[in-house]
Amino acid sequence: GGVLQSRFRLLRHASDYDLAKENYRRALELTPDTHPTRITRLYQLGDCLIIGRFALKNPQDDDDDEGIRLLRNADEITPDDHPLKTYILNSLAATLQGRFDRKGDFEDTNQAIMLHRRGNSLVPDDDPTKIQHLFRLGCSLLIQHTQRVRPEAYTPSIRDAIYTVYGSL
Repeated sequence: GGVLQSRFRLLRHASDYDLAKENYRRALELTPDTHPTRITRLYQLGDCLIIGRFALKNPQDDDDDEGIRLLRNADEITPDDHPLKTYILNSLAATLQGRFDRKGDFEDTNQAIMLHRRGNSLVPDDDPTKIQHLFRLGCSLLIQHTQRVRPEAYTPSIRDAIYTVYGSL
């Protein structure tokens, strides 16, 4: 699945996405609930569905919802000291923020901020990735502010710049 997902990111061929998704789905189905790689399988499929959501011209809301469900499940079973924990939290937060952008449900952006705060709290101050976590949290807070306070005060180009920088981390 990983090679297909990488090629999909590069070339944007929907067939690569479909194959990657099915390979990740099959791997998850074959992984027992108690197996140590279950966390990784949940994260891989959830992340694949989310990447597809952002990259496809006609994305499926079902993939978005399933990706959120899988990432929530991965979050629930992953201990805070697991190396994937902050990645899971970030992917879930980014997905909820994206859904907020499309559907406007403030609960999604509130949850995204909470997840960014949780992820940030798990990263030591001397970790080189700390700034990325702080930046993502700041972007989510700014997006929430622009939507709640005075959305008309922010031009589309400013919002686009925030989303572009946010998505590149």
